[in-house]
Amino acid sequence: MTYQGVRNWPPVWTREFGPETYAAGEVGTLEEVRRSVLDNQCYLAIQYNGSRYVGFLQCDDREFFEKVYHSLMQSCGQPIHAIGELDFDLS
Repeated sequence: MTYQGVRNWPPVWTREFGPETYAAGEVGTLEEVRRSVLDNQCYLAIQYNGSRYVGFLQCDDREFFEKVYHSLMQSCGQPIHAIGELDFDLS
């Protein structure tokens, strides 16, 4: 998955509270998905190693974003690595 030609999955995960740390890759469990006020963007929250991390996704294509967003909403509680294995029909 890319945005403006740059790979954006998995998101960059930044710790929500406490010292600034980052989690890398398809780690943790998806806890929450929120649509941004910006077009084709959503925020994700995961639980990883006892801390909450946040990241965001953007898509160039609105239709594709809607597919991804709805799939993410249905995937709360699932491991990020399993979500990363989902395939989306681009036709």
